[in-house]
Amino acid sequence: MGVAGIALDKLFRTTLGRPVPTAIFLALSGIVLFITEQLRRGGTGRRRAGGVPVWI
Repeated sequence: MGVAGIALDKLFRTTLGRPVPTAIFLALSGIVLFITEQLRRGGTGRRRAGGVPVWI
């Protein structure tokens, strides 16, 4: 992963240095995080009965 960061450093700096591509990237990241959280919870958004944390 570090090698990709070094290799693509200039591309990231020039592309994400502008506001529109940065906003699009952040919006897409937020959508992906929201969808994965909904899938992890089973799509209901409600807590499971029993009070046991999901990660246990």
